[in-house]
Amino acid sequence: MLATTWVMSLASRAVDEYLTHVIQLVEVHYRDLVHSIIIFGSLATRKDFTKFSDSDLLIVLKEGVPRTSPRARRLEQQVLHLERHYLSHLEDNKPFLLRAIEFQTGMFRNFFITTLEEIKKGRFERIFHTNAILTKLLAPRAITLHSVFQKARVVWGEDVRPLVKRPAFHPSEILKSMVMNLLTIAGVYVLSIAYFRRTPTLMRYVMNSVKWSLHACYTYLTGKAATIEEESAFFLKKVSLDAPSRQALQLFLQLRGTEAINGMFLLLAPYLTWKLHVLTLSIKIN
Repeated sequence: MLATTWVMSLASRAVDEYLTHVIQLVEVHYRDLVHSIIIFGSLATRKDFTKFSDSDLLIVLKEGVPRTSPRARRLEQQVLHLERHYLSHLEDNKPFLLRAIEFQTGMFRNFFITTLEEIKKGRFERIFHTNAILTKLLAPRAITLHSVFQKARVVWGEDVRPLVKRPAFHPSEILKSMVMNLLTIAGVYVLSIAYFRRTPTLMRYVMNSVKWSLHACYTYLTGKAATIEEESAFFLKKVSLDAPSRQALQLFLQLRGTEAINGMFLLLAPYLTWKLHVLTLSIKIN
């Protein structure tokens, strides 16, 4: 089912056109191959979407269709072609090292192709094409999968969300989230020496780490997924943040969707990330 009305209500015209053409491609040429097309993340909530947001598109192949089959490969290449045509403004001619980091972590990738079997098994690294070792060591897989599919919307085909069962959240997931996001921020500080002219891009990596921290901590505490504004309000109003972390969170909200580089935020971002996770572990889950 083509959700044209919903798709065309999104903020970015380029992303609207990209999504519409991906859906048309599947509708015309790959109906027998694809089970569903899902959007998630900031694209699905709409309220979180900015001009720097990626499209967060998940194409689920039908049961029994290998992701490595010739037609699945061809579909991937055609979607990649559409991405390059409509979303070239998001690429920003990034250096190889930055592209490699994004490829291994799934950060700022616009689409993923997975299979129905991988959705049923909840295989995070196969769904989002992340590095298997890094995923096992650092990714809060259970929290992220639950958050992703709670906010996901089906724009074509069958709904797979009921197939994703909510797992039990373990405190180790929050520890992984904290380490992963702090390492990302630390990595950005190191990369800024070599890529000083890429500071706006690197700033977005830090923003993304704070965003992921908010998502993980909020979902762990509430069992729900919400918009960034709602998650931030939760921590500002219901959790005892100290003055530096409150200031950092407020700066984060002000800077989203801009290319502004804020030294105070860059200074406070590691502290905010650490504080969110430490407070989350100290609060009893509802």
